Amino acid sequence: MPLYPMFMSILYDEEMSDQTLFERGKNAGIISALLVTLIAFLIFRKDASFEFALVPSLIALLSVFAFKAPYFQTETIFYGFSFLLFVLIYRLIQNPNWILAITTGSIAGLGHLTKASVLPCLLLGVFWILIS
Repeated sequence: MPLYPMFMSILYDEEMSDQTLFERGKNAGIISALLVTLIAFLIFRKDASFEFALVPSLIALLSVFAFKAPYFQTETIFYGFSFLLFVLIYRLIQNPNWILAITTGSIAGLGHLTKASVLPCLLLGVFWILIS
């Protein structure tokens, strides 16, 4: 899928060694994992206390992202898009409006460009919207 290689190609320079590219990719993966964790914390914090928002964020960081981030893997960004898509679909079911629907569709498109596994989540969201 083209989004992650495009993101990593920004870090590439023709004159660098493979080791330097791997180091840059590792740093970019760690930064993206921390950024996704921070966004998840802020989403949890909107509706919950500091402690309740901190616990699931740290669980995701230490159980999933700690093993995926230091490598060239798209999962850190994909999991962020998937979580954001889940939250947006949930809010769209609660309060449907055009701006939220366009935002949800855009995040679904970016998630699909990151990894093609986002379609089942999107289809499930459309199903729940139709029956509610």
